Amino acid sequence: MGMSRKHYQALAEAIARPLELYNSVGTCSRLNLCIQVLKAVGSVCAEDNDRFDYDRFVRAFLDAVGEDRLSYYRAQEILRNSLPEYAE
Repeated sequence: MGMSRKHYQALAEAIARPLELYNSVGTCSRLNLCIQVLKAVGSVCAEDNDRFDYDRFVRAFLDAVGEDRLSYYRAQEILRNSLPEYAE
């Protein structure tokens, strides 16, 4: 049985979960690594399933991280460098 949208969303949320332990400053020091993991997992998922929605996967991750942490100016700089299409 293949993975469903629910599985992909759970993966994205799991990748973001370690960031829950930190405030905005602490999140920034770990955000880049989490984004690298997100991209690697997303790439594997896309190879496995041609209907995989990478955009939805990234948005699930960003939602799980939380707007309050991502609004911090250093987090925005990391997003501009790592996921420019998702930065504000």
